[in-house]
Amino acid sequence: MMKPNFLDMSKLLTSKRIYRLFDAVESHGGTLRFVGGAVRDTLAGRHNSFDLDLASDLSPDELVEACEDYGLKTVPIGLKFGTIGVIIDNQALEVTSLRRDVVTDGRHAKVEFTDDWSVDASRRDLTINAVYADLYGNVFDYYNGINDLENGIVRFIGNPDERIKEDYLRIMRFFRFYSIFSKQPM
Repeated sequence: MMKPNFLDMSKLLTSKRIYRLFDAVESHGGTLRFVGGAVRDTLAGRHNSFDLDLASDLSPDELVEACEDYGLKTVPIGLKFGTIGVIIDNQALEVTSLRRDVVTDGRHAKVEFTDDWSVDASRRDLTINAVYADLYGNVFDYYNGINDLENGIVRFIGNPDERIKEDYLRIMRFFRFYSIFSKQPM
């Protein structure tokens, strides 16, 4: 496993054009970071992750404007949840604006956008999926996800019952990641 304060992101940069996406966001005063599976899998030494999710502190409208200013094509994937697709070399990368879940119904949430990375991390399901990394390999871990990954611990952020009630698919995700990353008996 790699040092937790720095991550070699080169394996995730499958296209040099992805740098344009980072440039586009930064040119509009925003920040863009990898989050979730790509970071988790890279930390775990699983460098074949195709799970490239990105998060930004720009609003969805600002993200679309930034991408269009840089000639990047966007598609609305889930605008009310803050997610846009950015097409790079015929691959759609999902970029989601930082958000907090205001109201949940067991599957979908009413969201409010924020520029606070720790607030965005707090709404994610598992500690190992709430680790962010920037283009330069700097790692941002708000819930000890790196420590949990190193120790084979798969745990929810906050109260597990509440997390599952927010989105019932989280229990399936828990068992999926438990089977891959856990070093603890069930």
